[in-house]
Amino acid sequence: MNRRKAVPKDRPKVPNDRPKAPQDDLVSVKFVDAGRSMRETTVCINAKITVQELKLAFAAKASEPLARVQQLMCGGVCLRDDWKVADLKGFKSAMKVNEPAMFIVHRNYTGGTPA
Repeated sequence: MNRRKAVPKDRPKVPNDRPKAPQDDLVSVKFVDAGRSMRETTVCINAKITVQELKLAFAAKASEPLARVQQLMCGGVCLRDDWKVADLKGFKSAMKVNEPAMFIVHRNYTGGTPA
């Protein structure tokens, strides 16, 4: 027989002190995809990778395929095979070199050539 204990009505409600997951990790932005129309993309912030590390990775030629930089990305990030370093705008921002780096990826990209 499982009977619930009686809880006094005047007992104060205990607040939930668990920290909420940060909502800043995923931000919806617009990104021009190499002459195509504007598409909704996701900026994924990986706090373990700094802007300095990202700039070192993108110090390659602008025509370098992004697959070389893919190991720097956080889990679940998909990169288009035909994207070049020059296709990602905004990485040469005025951010400090020790700030977290931002990654722009297609939210619905599953592989192959997008429609």
